[in-house]
Amino acid sequence: MAITINGTGSITGLTAGGLPDGSVDASDLASSLDLTGKTVTLPSGTGGKILQIQHTIKTARQNLTGTTAKQDITDMSVTITPASNSSKIIVLFNLMAATASQYYTTHLIRGSTEIFLGDAENSNTRGVFGSSSASSYTAHSVSGAYVDTSHNSGGSPVTYKMQVSTPYSSSYLVTINSPGGYSNTNSYASRGSSSMILMEVA
Repeated sequence: MAITINGTGSITGLTAGGLPDGSVDASDLASSLDLTGKTVTLPSGTGGKILQIQHTIKTARQNLTGTTAKQDITDMSVTITPASNSSKIIVLFNLMAATASQYYTTHLIRGSTEIFLGDAENSNTRGVFGSSSASSYTAHSVSGAYVDTSHNSGGSPVTYKMQVSTPYSSSYLVTINSPGGYSNTNSYASRGSSSMILMEVA
């Protein structure tokens, strides 16, 4: 087939690989290649790349009481806008929490949906983890990881957050980043920090 250049500058008749080496370099692709809305198939053995990371760190103490319903843990909320519905979102968290001889359950929420929770059984409260403190001097720091393949964001922002509940009694107090005796000022009473990290993986 003859190579034809028409009046609009388009070229017909070229076969795949027909351009001389060096005709198109990386700078040309960087400035002109638009893959918006396109599906890109990577060669076998590639992929699984981290596309973005979003995170938060909570260093302040927080006291939660007065209701058996789930309550937000302030500064433990992160929003991410996935590039694709096929991406996986890896959620990593570390939470320091305590009570004083009482009980609590923590929860991981995506949007308005609770995720990463145990199966329903008897009257147990479902969540990520639960604990209690034997005294007002102790606190537990718990880390966890969850791979979310069901965010279905459609390119819209998705918010992940952590909550805590005390379903047994609304009078129970949960403290974040400090022991259950939150007024304890002694050197043996530890203060800690909490964090949440989101990673989008192609």
